[in-house]
Amino acid sequence: MKKLLSVVLVLLMGLCFLTGCGDEEPQKTSFKVGETATYEGVNYTVTKVKKSKGGDFDKPKKGHEYVIVTLKIENKSEETVDFNSLDWRMENSKGKVENETLSIEATDTALGSGDLKTGGSTKGTIVFEEPKKDKGLKLHYYGNIFTSDESAFHFVLN
Repeated sequence: MKKLLSVVLVLLMGLCFLTGCGDEEPQKTSFKVGETATYEGVNYTVTKVKKSKGGDFDKPKKGHEYVIVTLKIENKSEETVDFNSLDWRMENSKGKVENETLSIEATDTALGSGDLKTGGSTKGTIVFEEPKKDKGLKLHYYGNIFTSDESAFHFVLN
């Protein structure tokens, strides 16, 4: 009888090991402004969203406005990581997903691209041109514009 119990116990432990033994919570993929998304050891936080009609030399097309997103990135991983404003896209309420807009609206604070060593951080802006007063804006992170078709997570901006 002891031998049978031992075999059953070993089988249950093996089954538990193979299935992950328990209910794992699904990874959160939707965040609000001010919340921090952690992906592959890097923290991403949208700290501010500003809307602009543009300036004297740079205006959005009719019926649109600039949406200027301030993003903070902190490398908590053990490796140097790269960051790039092109890894981010904006989705509007009609499901249209677009890359950042070339604008002089926030060039002095632009996120740009570069590397972050372990413990490093940066903060910068990304500008998008979206329909005025759109209440369904989402900022998606793709990780790498050349290898990712699906976003890893997104921030709801309204």
